[in-house]
Amino acid sequence: MASNDTRDRARITRIVHRLQLADAAPNPAHEGHWQAWQRQLPDWAFITWNASDLASLPAAALLERAEDPQRRAHIACYAILHAHGGLWLDPEIIPYHAFDPGWEDEELVVCNEVEAQDFCSMGFIAAAPGATALGWALETLAGMELKRKPANLETGPWLLGRALAHGPHRMLPPQTFYPYQQDEPVSSLYTRDLSNTRGIRAWANPPLPGQAQLRRALLLAERGDLRATVDALGERDSYLTRPLRTLAETARAQRSALLEAAQDKVAASRVRIDDVVPLALLKVAFFVLTEVPDLLVWQLGAGDGVTEDPLRALLVNFDPHAVLIEPDPQRFTALQQNYRNNARAGLYHCAFALDPGHTHLYLPELQKLGPAGAQAAKASLASTMPERVHPRLARFDSATRLAVEAAMTGYRVDALDIAGLLALNNDTHPGIVVADMNGGEFHFMVQMLAHGIRPFILRYPLDVLAPHEIAILDDMLKREYVSFNDGRTAIAYRSDMFQLYCNQLYVDYGIPTIYRDAFRLLLGF
Repeated sequence: MASNDTRDRARITRIVHRLQLADAAPNPAHEGHWQAWQRQLPDWAFITWNASDLASLPAAALLERAEDPQRRAHIACYAILHAHGGLWLDPEIIPYHAFDPGWEDEELVVCNEVEAQDFCSMGFIAAAPGATALGWALETLAGMELKRKPANLETGPWLLGRALAHGPHRMLPPQTFYPYQQDEPVSSLYTRDLSNTRGIRAWANPPLPGQAQLRRALLLAERGDLRATVDALGERDSYLTRPLRTLAETARAQRSALLEAAQDKVAASRVRIDDVVPLALLKVAFFVLTEVPDLLVWQLGAGDGVTEDPLRALLVNFDPHAVLIEPDPQRFTALQQNYRNNARAGLYHCAFALDPGHTHLYLPELQKLGPAGAQAAKASLASTMPERVHPRLARFDSATRLAVEAAMTGYRVDALDIAGLLALNNDTHPGIVVADMNGGEFHFMVQMLAHGIRPFILRYPLDVLAPHEIAILDDMLKREYVSFNDGRTAIAYRSDMFQLYCNQLYVDYGIPTIYRDAFRLLLGF
């Protein structure tokens, strides 16, 4: 019987596996996801298994009995993970937020697409070598005749669901990897909180017979997604599909007309948004990088690239041109490791300063802190303006705060000003800027705007700024940006790009965002 003490059992191996049985050319989207996962998990090995490789597994004889590709893939998943441990990922899953490192101490981690006990999805499985439940699945399959039931019942999710009762495991909530369902349009993600999502299973349009295809398109139309409705119809042209295609085109034209009528109502009043979920930073940033693929990203105070990094999902999926600066030497070393597979990211061990060349960076010497060092090491406290770090010490108890303040030590570091940052990419202006330097953000923002730089997206902290600095920045941005804040962090979207984003959300998906009140006024309710 497996022990609950993680010291007595194997940990999940840092290997990501995939299986390619067919000789067909790789799917470009799947290859893109595979590369993105290598950027997300740079410390992990990535292995592609083919048919000949399966002969090396202890379950090779069982695999030989699985004649069809679906059953063979299911059994290969169990056999590979049981023999080697590691991570099994559906090729349709794209990375999002960083993994919880605590998962690696489990024997088996799974995620079901819905809250259910009788089956378990196989899109994400992380296992230690010899995982008990996977061993049970292999033993069960070895003792039975195959092809007596459909593959999903006999070897796939329904078997895995039964296997979980025979070994320790951790079941993650569905939204961890399945934030929307097969029968929902992908636009559902705009209205979902993705803060706890680690990967997104992208559901493609399944190949369906005529009536089923029409029912799917009708369901998507009922949910307001006109783009998904048309995509679901595909190239099919019949007396059944033509009315629905016409309906989608008519609805799109009506939405566009209503949108045009609402422009003055929105422009004439201060934009008020009750629901900011569709306007979350990453959702808008994904849109911006899709529209402008060669856009440049600046991140000042990039930290280690993982801990509380608001842009990691963007950088691992798009690998955009990026300038990431971090003055803390320990965090910069981690940053280099965590973005080592990003071919287009430039990482610079320096600080921002109004006077380029060198400046002084203050950070606590952890060896002086004793027990408080562990807490301080997790916090980003390095700053060229140490007096601005005080609000971020509020998370600690008074003894730790005093110890951190006493241990703050100054170091000489390289520094760049705006001109120096621009010179790194031939004076190219950034399209997305995130600044989190524990002080200095005000001077950076003022200088950046003075240089005529107008990014599509700006993100900066408020807790290290003085009230008069926040007021000055608000005044400088209000003519060209729409801003939001949660009391600690401000996000400003440049009005032209933000309007394009909101327009698409309404015309294509029926999500009103900034136009909600204007529509109520126009429509009389």
